[in-house]
Amino acid sequence: MADNPERKKIFSTASKDLILIFILSFFMFMLASKLDAFEMVVEWSRKHEDYEVDEIFVLLVILSFAFAAFSLRRWKELRNEVRKRRRINGELQKVGGDLETRIAERTAELFKTNEELEKEITERKQMEKSLRISEQSYKTLFDNMMDGLLVIDVETMKVMLANQSAMKM
Repeated sequence: MADNPERKKIFSTASKDLILIFILSFFMFMLASKLDAFEMVVEWSRKHEDYEVDEIFVLLVILSFAFAAFSLRRWKELRNEVRKRRRINGELQKVGGDLETRIAERTAELFKTNEELEKEITERKQMEKSLRISEQSYKTLFDNMMDGLLVIDVETMKVMLANQSAMKM
């Protein structure tokens, strides 16, 4: 099966999204751990919780939003691909139906033409048979005639045919 460029594009987009999520996660973790940028969130969570929440919790929250965004994007891409495939399948079915109709019409035309040719062949065979019978009758009449009969070419004045009575003369 040949590689599909559309599939490569989707895979490439998904790969880029994942790489971006991991890079952002790394920088957020570094930001949270080195600069204490999320200290307010941690202090608030400490006041309201009995256990300690640190930068990993914040990172997990950010990652969950990032993966949710990634999942939404992939869902939209897959939905669009399903729509496109359904449209293409509909077009293929339409073309297939049209093709079947055209094949049926062409087959009917060919069948009719074949019948006409068979009829013409039968007529020609009948004409050939009638012609042979006529020629045989003519030859028999020509050869058995009591009077002498010659067929002469007018241009060259050569005798083309002569019956038995003419040969005896």
